[in-house]
Amino acid sequence: MRIKMISSSIFSKPLYFGKHFITSNRNTGFLTPKIVTPLLSNPFSLLKSQNTIKLPEKPKKPLTPFFKYLQEYRPITQKEHPQLKLTEIIKKCSQDWKNVHSTVKEKYETEYREELNAYVKKHLEYSVKLTEEQRMYIKELTEEKRRMVEKRKNKKLLKELNKPKKPPSAFLIFLMDQAKIQNRKVNELMKEAGMLWENLDESVKLRYSNQAKLALASYSKQVEDWESKMLLEGNTKVIRVKTLEEKRPASSKNTKNSKSEKTSLNKKNNKDKTLDE
Repeated sequence: MRIKMISSSIFSKPLYFGKHFITSNRNTGFLTPKIVTPLLSNPFSLLKSQNTIKLPEKPKKPLTPFFKYLQEYRPITQKEHPQLKLTEIIKKCSQDWKNVHSTVKEKYETEYREELNAYVKKHLEYSVKLTEEQRMYIKELTEEKRRMVEKRKNKKLLKELNKPKKPPSAFLIFLMDQAKIQNRKVNELMKEAGMLWENLDESVKLRYSNQAKLALASYSKQVEDWESKMLLEGNTKVIRVKTLEEKRPASSKNTKNSKSEKTSLNKKNNKDKTLDE
């Protein structure tokens, strides 16, 4: 189950402003805030809230010996060393854990084993109680969560590789202009600007549209140059399939086409034989 978002004619993703997003009007090709929906900080919770299937409370895995030690000693270390940052406190606790007496470690490890055995028993009981519908729902939630994690990783990678940013749409340019004129934040003007945009003269809309198209053309050229650079550096995972097809040597293309033609011919021959029989 995927969370479906309406994308714009210019952007492949919705535009987010604070707790809202704007969608596109496909008839006009302009981004218009006709649908302004509250956006949860965690889309995964949105997916859960949209489904009426109730799940029993899932047992929580016990903390490993080190993390339990960290949970107990981090506040103490923080109090003793208030000047340290959180990362430095964790680093210190990690070092202390390495040097802690074996009897202390054994105590934590014994507790962990006991808690783990209890968890395994509870989890088995939990699994047995699940209906087939609940199992399918959990599977869908897990897959959606995996996709979101993958999406975040890809977004981070593209940022690290300095991929050009998509330009603003016609409506967004108008929205930013209004924010400057009225000296207000963009998200404060969402509803107002939407009404203004709807009633805006078509010639003015066209001016914003042309401005957006020029920015989009420039962006497309920047992306082409960036993808050429990524290809030279061997970062093929971040390049569009279409670009890879275009950049592939002619000999390789001919080989693929030949294989494709051969497969089609074999299918046709098999179909003909079936008809003859």
